[in-house]
Amino acid sequence: MREDLLFLYQNLIKEEYEKLECSNFDFKDSSSFLRKEDILRICGDRKDVMEELQKRGLLVPFQEDRFRTTHFDLMFRLVYIRNLEHQRPIPLEHRIVMREELVPDFGTYKFTTILPEILPEDSEKEITIEAVSQSLSKRYTGLSSYQYPIIKELLLGEAENLAIVAPTASGKTITFFLPVLIQAISRKLKAVPGTSSILVYPRKALERDQLQNFLRFVDAANAVLQRNGIEAITIAIDDGDTPEAEIQNGDTFRKLKCVECEDELVVSFKDGTPLVSCITCQKEYPYLLPTKKEIRQNNPSILITNIHTIYRRLIAPDTVGIFEGLDYVIFDEAHVYTNYFGGHVSYITKLLRYVANQNKRYFLLPHSQTRGSLSVPLLELILRIYSILTIKGR
Repeated sequence: MREDLLFLYQNLIKEEYEKLECSNFDFKDSSSFLRKEDILRICGDRKDVMEELQKRGLLVPFQEDRFRTTHFDLMFRLVYIRNLEHQRPIPLEHRIVMREELVPDFGTYKFTTILPEILPEDSEKEITIEAVSQSLSKRYTGLSSYQYPIIKELLLGEAENLAIVAPTASGKTITFFLPVLIQAISRKLKAVPGTSSILVYPRKALERDQLQNFLRFVDAANAVLQRNGIEAITIAIDDGDTPEAEIQNGDTFRKLKCVECEDELVVSFKDGTPLVSCITCQKEYPYLLPTKKEIRQNNPSILITNIHTIYRRLIAPDTVGIFEGLDYVIFDEAHVYTNYFGGHVSYITKLLRYVANQNKRYFLLPHSQTRGSLSVPLLELILRIYSILTIKGR
């Protein structure tokens, strides 16, 4: 969501809370609702902003020009929950308390200032800075005071293994994807072949969602690389849903959306080679590798996968080579690797470490979504992680 809309929505929640507090939290009291004039006052008399909030489902309209924010509308439904519509609500005790929490100071460290500082000295900085800036400019203006030192450590530091434990929506993804992107660009500038980074997810749905998120960044970076006559960064998903080679013309590609028109991506064939493109605007994505055969033949710069597929690739002679010379291995949602499953993961990571140990810059970065759910003993057991960064706030 846009930062300005988020700020206004938070102010609307505060306004509605004050109204509810004055009415002793009686949700049926007409004075507890937001009125149109309240919303316009907070939005600076901008009707377009009010309409945008309604369009996004953040404002719920009621009769007589009354509104609820989505948060308080949900609370109302919980407080007055009933088995059937005609029945009385189930008697429940409830207490509503508003608590403010700190959020990261996003954008404090501007990319124009910090990129020259965090890029390795041996990289061609001008092209890298242009590619990274172009890639991130539409979504980010800079880094927060916790993102910057982590990214700097990953790019320039000595740590081999690092864990980040931080709350939801604190900007963890950019802390690992920016180093991944920079390293992929650096390898293309030096014409270093092979896979640079592997991103490991516990569920296929997360793999797909993250590929959709990363697609815009990779596409923008590739546009800069190609303008400078440099080979594009490639990216792929390798899991049980990735076809070997048996793909039909017009098949959908992971239900991904085009970065230009947001319509569906499909696979077609060009000179006998599968090519991902948009079904509507025809934009081509030659850097997306849609089949296992393509992945084996071309070794994508960035590979998104899961621990089960990693194990199968490690024990197969024709695929184990993809893990040689890695720069980063990212374990997102690392807190799920517990109990027997965590034990299996520990052995697989030992194999992975053995294969990838040729590169001194190899990192293993477990990345937990839930603060406090990633214990030190767990990390030591599974991944031999001794450096843990805990981010407070939110």
